[in-house]
Amino acid sequence: MGRISGLVPSRFLTLLAHLVVVITLFWSRDSNIQACLPLKFTPEEYEKQDMQLVAALSVTLALFAVELAGFFSGVSMFNSTQSLISIGAHCSASVALSFFIFERWECTTYWYIFVFCRCYEGVVNLPREVGVLLLWSCLSEVLECGWSREERGQIVCEERKMDLCKVTGWRLGPGGPHMPRSI
Repeated sequence: MGRISGLVPSRFLTLLAHLVVVITLFWSRDSNIQACLPLKFTPEEYEKQDMQLVAALSVTLALFAVELAGFFSGVSMFNSTQSLISIGAHCSASVALSFFIFERWECTTYWYIFVFCRCYEGVVNLPREVGVLLLWSCLSEVLECGWSREERGQIVCEERKMDLCKVTGWRLGPGGPHMPRSI
């Protein structure tokens, strides 16, 4: 168990390191955009390359939001396999993006870094985390109905609780749905 407990802070730190490098790249993207262009370029060419890099960085930040939501909600926090994959991907991305910034690599190189270090994370995490968040929202709606004092709303909530009890096999008690006790 000692090895798994060390994965959570390691994953959090590599995730933050990657996030800091991406934010730094947002601030200093000018030199990388100029590396993508010929020596003499027009403002339109510069704007086109800038929009492409901003789009790539925006997609990266959106995937960060999904992963951070899943991490802080506990959906993937204690999954050791997911933590190891995440640590490897974010550590690799942090190092590669640091070279991307300091060595002024071309903008197309960012997409290779994105695919190898970020896409797998997003593809694996996104369905699981969205599913859990949808489940939480449905359950919170059912539980919130138990606190409603309107008569019409109370009837609807009681029907939802009964439906929930039928699906899960729980019994409906005075405080709401309860799990059946084992005999």
